[in-house]
Amino acid sequence: MQIPMDSGCDVALIRKARLNGDSWEREHDNRGARICRLSNQADVIGFRNIPQGGRPGADEFAVSAFGTVAAARIIPENGLRFTAILLYARWEKPHPATPNTTWRGAPKAGDRCFVET
Repeated sequence: MQIPMDSGCDVALIRKARLNGDSWEREHDNRGARICRLSNQADVIGFRNIPQGGRPGADEFAVSAFGTVAAARIIPENGLRFTAILLYARWEKPHPATPNTTWRGAPKAGDRCFVET
């Protein structure tokens, strides 16, 4: 996906973005939610996703499923600061014991888009 630099957009919330090579989330899939800076008009300070179960630090989000959440502090050059959160319900394969194993569904992943703050 390419967004022209003259698009007038400062920030993009992207589903199915390529995940960083060092991300723990990438061991399952190389796509997930991401918030990106597009201009010099706003700073984007991303929260780091960590596996659910631990207590997140000030710059972390504990997520229940890989690639399902992206969160960032958005600091515009002019305007109010805010936090952007993108939830992405990825398509998943069911358990092998499911009778029709070719079926895939996002609703199950959507049910697991939980965030601990």
